[in-house]
Amino acid sequence: MTTIYADERIPKRFTEKSEEVREYVQLMTYRRLSTDEYKGLIRALCSVEMLSAQQISEYIDRHREYTRFQFLAPMVRAGELTVKADSRGLFHYRATR
Repeated sequence: MTTIYADERIPKRFTEKSEEVREYVQLMTYRRLSTDEYKGLIRALCSVEMLSAQQISEYIDRHREYTRFQFLAPMVRAGELTVKADSRGLFHYRATR
């Protein structure tokens, strides 16, 4: 099985546009992030562009349903993310700040 590193999982357009994303990617190369750090990474990613739960889960290397229930739903309830459905009914998330 091939190991895929964080800097290969998260597209360069995010690390080029956000210093915060770069810092989280750097941390992910050395250790697993805490829940609060994952939330920070998700906020940083979603501040660059709107993302689906599937995209976010791929970038943070977690299952989509786990990502939705552990991170996205609580972050929406807390007002950290906004959610919008597209014409196909897929939800996309954006950082509120």
